[in-house]
Amino acid sequence: SNSDGFFVSDACGDSQLEHITERLMTLFCEVCVENAGRTFAAALRDLTEVTVRAYTLGILRSALKVQLEMRNERPSGDCGIRLTSSELGYLQQWLDTIYISLQVRGHPSGGAAGELISLAARPELTSQVGLVLQGALSGDQLSSVRFDRALATGGMSGEGAAAEAVTVPPHLVPLSQIVLLTVKVVSDMLVVHDDD
Repeated sequence: SNSDGFFVSDACGDSQLEHITERLMTLFCEVCVENAGRTFAAALRDLTEVTVRAYTLGILRSALKVQLEMRNERPSGDCGIRLTSSELGYLQQWLDTIYISLQVRGHPSGGAAGELISLAARPELTSQVGLVLQGALSGDQLSSVRFDRALATGGMSGEGAAAEAVTVPPHLVPLSQIVLLTVKVVSDMLVVHDDD
């Protein structure tokens, strides 16, 4: 209910938060636990898109964090497994990374007043995200690293896992790639919704 103080905008009800939480769990399972026949890159992109949508709706990062922890206590739906505390930690870190990327870039947040995530509470991650965004804006080499090459599993050379229907352990997914993927998702959304 809105009296929890979790929601910033009244337009965003419990059901929306629950739906987004369910999608994030399912997509994380697809990315890291059990492949569903799609490429790794497609699943990770969907996870990023859902998170961007949550931010755009004005959902507080803290509300999403609590909802994911509660949801993980009672596995259901497409992702009927319980994530380990380590897996859940990685998912939360990815969401923090996406939220910080959006906030640093001034992405619209559903008319929410104030920050959706406390940058002051995550200084290291915030500065890491800032460096990647700076590099991306200046056309630094980092941003020109092909997404799938940068996700080569286990440091192997070659095309990497992104183009294959595989799962990738979350500790092998560089946070810089999550930042760059967030930037790409947002720019693609702007192209599609230019008339809004």
